[in-house]
Amino acid sequence: MMNNNEKEEERELFWVNIFRVDNEVIVAICDKELLGKELNDPGLGIRIKIDPKFYGGELLEFDEVLNLLREATMINAIGNNIVQKLIDAGFIDNKSHILLINGVGHVQIMILT
Repeated sequence: MMNNNEKEEERELFWVNIFRVDNEVIVAICDKELLGKELNDPGLGIRIKIDPKFYGGELLEFDEVLNLLREATMINAIGNNIVQKLIDAGFIDNKSHILLINGVGHVQIMILT
């Protein structure tokens, strides 16, 4: 019989946080294992902290994330797993829109209506 930790490891989970500012709905998402880490790419001149204050809202499966994305006006996502899921779901139509920071995908998507 599996314990809760084993069940959680089986599922692909993402940290998701939602910010509502005026008419904007910003959804911040990162791969579970990236929360709290820092990526530094001197070649690009980029250093980014995957800050729990920004990304660390709820731990969700992608189908739950997808439901939240339906109301988003902006998506900020970091992590190869979430970026691939966003490609598969049609949110990213061109891989050239993905910024790679030390091999980790990062995208910012504006949804125009």
